[in-house]
Amino acid sequence: MFAILIIEFFGGWRLAYLILGLSILPVVALMKKLDFPDASIEEKVVSFDKVGEILTNPLTLGVLFGIFFNVGKMGTNWIEIFFFLLK
Repeated sequence: MFAILIIEFFGGWRLAYLILGLSILPVVALMKKLDFPDASIEEKVVSFDKVGEILTNPLTLGVLFGIFFNVGKMGTNWIEIFFFLLK
């Protein structure tokens, strides 16, 4: 949306990309100043018995169904566009 506004008011997509690219620099500078904790977390090994337990969790099933239907809807949109362009 910002790129569209920049193009609308200042004209030219190159300027829009330049401004958006430069706007990332303060974020990078702030991240360099942050003191991140050590990533020395021990990971747990998941066995196949635990996978079944994880898949029966209602929250996991909800996320899986959401991803499934979202991808299905997006795929349907592209199929419609593809066949429209074949005409």
